[in-house]
Amino acid sequence: MSVTQITHLVQGTLTKGAGWYVEGDASFTRTLTIGQILKAKILRHYEGGRYLAEINGQQKVVDSTIPLRVGEMVHGRVTALDDRIHLQRVVSDTDRQQSEKAAKQPRFAGSVQWLDELFARYQVSLNPGDRAALMRQASRASQPQLMALAGLVLSKLGTTITPEFLNGLYRVLNSSRLQALVENLDSPNRLATTEAATTHMGSDDTVQQLAGLMADTRFENLRRNGEIPLMDKGADTTRSKNDPRDGPVLDDRSGEGGKQKWNDPYLEWSLGQRLLNTQSEGSVSHRLSHFPLWFGDRLVEISVALFSQQEQSCGDDGIRHRRLVLSLETANLGHLEITVNLADRHLRLHMVTGEEAATERLARHFGELRSQLERYGWEIDEIDYITEAAVEDGAAVRAVVEHHITQDSLSRLM
Repeated sequence: MSVTQITHLVQGTLTKGAGWYVEGDASFTRTLTIGQILKAKILRHYEGGRYLAEINGQQKVVDSTIPLRVGEMVHGRVTALDDRIHLQRVVSDTDRQQSEKAAKQPRFAGSVQWLDELFARYQVSLNPGDRAALMRQASRASQPQLMALAGLVLSKLGTTITPEFLNGLYRVLNSSRLQALVENLDSPNRLATTEAATTHMGSDDTVQQLAGLMADTRFENLRRNGEIPLMDKGADTTRSKNDPRDGPVLDDRSGEGGKQKWNDPYLEWSLGQRLLNTQSEGSVSHRLSHFPLWFGDRLVEISVALFSQQEQSCGDDGIRHRRLVLSLETANLGHLEITVNLADRHLRLHMVTGEEAATERLARHFGELRSQLERYGWEIDEIDYITEAAVEDGAAVRAVVEHHITQDSLSRLM
């Protein structure tokens, strides 16, 4: 057996246990050696096992077989260098100390006093039964603050806090990764933060696609009637019956004696969606939905939150204000969040990307986007572009949650 064959055999054995795979360009790979320890900060979770991480001062896409957390600092040993960089997770002394410290703490660090103060901050109170139910579920949750947020939404809706309702909302909130919202629960007036990020390239075609999206006849229906845009008639709407976005198929999911299996992720997710779509008695109605749309040559799923001023609350001018929040993942721009404020034919457009370079690329086409929107009959009052580090995937869900727990939904439309 040759030295080369032995080398490949050793590398193959090592990489079987590797936890990460980093797409590395030649200039970056040349700076590394086998056995070197790299430190990475996880900046963002894309989907599945794909993350954005900062390694040696550079942002790299990481594929990991090990679940990672945004904000986590992890270490890895280089085990192989080919078209990708192979790394194996290494537990450092710092990691070990943090794990030991976490193991000694209760899973739910929040106290009854903390919970009562949180609810008082949002002008609601907990009765003893609801408080006990929420504390019990929070103590079992991997993200107790997120469970507290679920309880806060239920309280704002005037709904009894039950384990089933809490778990349903928690599943939706957890899948939407609302980290910024959770971190700012203690500050009702500061529910979002903005921080610059770097290095990502966008597509010139995106501007035209966005303009075309706003001209879609389904969005004209939204402007006139407040209807959520759905798939074209005749389109293939077939989904697996396990897809939680179809709504619960109760007769297919019953246990013994017909009792529902409420711990079923499918039912929990669907129940959470229905709870978030519960209407309040305020002057703004809302709807949260998801639908597929061709974006360039790629079929993507767009999450949409629509907020519409009730007709009886309109002013003397008869203008009805609406707000649309869209969240989608694009192939070239990464995650994109779009907020549109509508007042008849007047439009204010707010676009957020997770990378400074992507934001700059969009901003360079400001004039083109404006002219195309005007060509479709919109009167443009404002277009702005923002970069938010680790922009969250759940913008539409976040908007609905904020609608439920804050008292300024109408002012957000105007």
